[in-house]
Amino acid sequence: MPEPLIVFDHISKKFGEKTVIKDLSLSIHPREIFGIIGKSGAGKSTLLKMLIGFYRVDSGKILFHDKDITQNAHLIKQVVGFCTQDNSFYPELTVFENLAYYGRLYGLSSLEIQKRSRELLDLMGIYTSKDVLASSLSGGMKRRLDFSIALMHHPHLLILDEPTTGLDPLTEKKIWDLIQDLASRGTSILVISHMLDFVEKYCNTIGFLAAGQIVALGTPAHFRKKYSHKKTFAGVFESVLEGH
Repeated sequence: MPEPLIVFDHISKKFGEKTVIKDLSLSIHPREIFGIIGKSGAGKSTLLKMLIGFYRVDSGKILFHDKDITQNAHLIKQVVGFCTQDNSFYPELTVFENLAYYGRLYGLSSLEIQKRSRELLDLMGIYTSKDVLASSLSGGMKRRLDFSIALMHHPHLLILDEPTTGLDPLTEKKIWDLIQDLASRGTSILVISHMLDFVEKYCNTIGFLAAGQIVALGTPAHFRKKYSHKKTFAGVFESVLEGH
């Protein structure tokens, strides 16, 4: 297995007297789709916000190729692309105008913006809508635009927070197929989702988060074998987190 791309090295986070993330360690490898699942309040959002530098890490480190990104906001910006549950684009701008705006924020030249926008919109299958107002896009196309924005600067790691929330089942599958395609092209992906069937099918590694700790870690095949008496992955989820 290749060396890890991102390493969470014994990180912790408290708010007042409440510990939200407790001595958490895990590694994300190149081209890996790493899924984190857990109940509400387990610490999933806090974990993401520490990774993107929104929250300070109280103890421990988050390493990118042995460089501590918690001490380097510029490095975080280079390394990570973040796609939130809420749309990050401007609805009154066209698809291309949105990409151009974010491209300039990332310091890309006009030529780079043109080239990268074409690449991404072709990849996402929405190039023919480049001059359409973002507000006029369907739900699935809006997700694809969000992905394009998050990938504009060639990040090593794409973070997806509930990437298919509010989408119909057919569009959900298309988005997860796209996630798999992105990983095959070299992007590592950290995804948080409550869509357990898709997490089981598409993620290479799954971490179960409870009370700010990873309480179980492994491949989908590992969990299917260990909890073979469970008919669904939702049943596996309940069994793993029972008592946490």
